[in-house]
Amino acid sequence: MNTNLVLLEGNLTHAPELKTISNGKVCNASIAVNETYTKANGTDVRHTSYVNLEAFGPTAEALAKLSKGSKIFVKGVLRMDSWESDGQRRTTLKIKVDLVYPILFETTKSIAKETVVNKTVREAKSSVDN
Repeated sequence: MNTNLVLLEGNLTHAPELKTISNGKVCNASIAVNETYTKANGTDVRHTSYVNLEAFGPTAEALAKLSKGSKIFVKGVLRMDSWESDGQRRTTLKIKVDLVYPILFETTKSIAKETVVNKTVREAKSSVDN
């Protein structure tokens, strides 16, 4: 059995886009995730990764209520989409979001991480037991 779990904290790069599809709602968004580290020579480096998000149903509606710049914590799985354009095969990676927590204060951030991690551990133990 493989594990596919993504936990990210970042800021929305644009207003989430909510759409109605044949079987419900979908919301697309993107977050900027910052990473800071120090090189061996003592130089601080800041790297930003931009990650696309996709949510469905109630999670899509919750994500759509947020705005550009909102700090969020998300839990989801990594998904690869592929399509053909102008005879070329294209692919993109994105996160299919299961949970989204807006981070209003540092306390919210800690609670969100603890809640998601504890739930994820319980789910993992349950799948191993079955």
